[in-house]
Amino acid sequence: MAIAKVHPCNTFGWLHIEGHDADRAFSHQLRLLDAELRRDPQFSGEPPAFRAWSIEHVRSLATEPRIATQLQERVALLQKQLTNLTEQAARAAEQHRTESLRIGEELRLLHDLSGQSELDTDTANPLL
Repeated sequence: MAIAKVHPCNTFGWLHIEGHDADRAFSHQLRLLDAELRRDPQFSGEPPAFRAWSIEHVRSLATEPRIATQLQERVALLQKQLTNLTEQAARAAEQHRTESLRIGEELRLLHDLSGQSELDTDTANPLL
């Protein structure tokens, strides 16, 4: 097996492919970049058409065991990240809810102690 290289497409920057496949992808990227620069000399970045080409390129490689393994590992990683983000969001929502209730209780107590109704002040939280 030749030395693996990272796929040149930003979408697949985590995917290690055979050197000859990486060279093919890089050459295609350069052809697309040249075309973009002919249209717009100020163009920079990845040519828009390269992503679509790269998806098909990776699709053609997906049956190779080394690529299939990397795809499966990436899916597992992204699923774990999504689960973690969902759990973090739920914890943050609960913390905000708890803090809002605490502040609301303190406001009601202070209004009661000062003899004001909750609606008498401009500082009342409209969310409570």
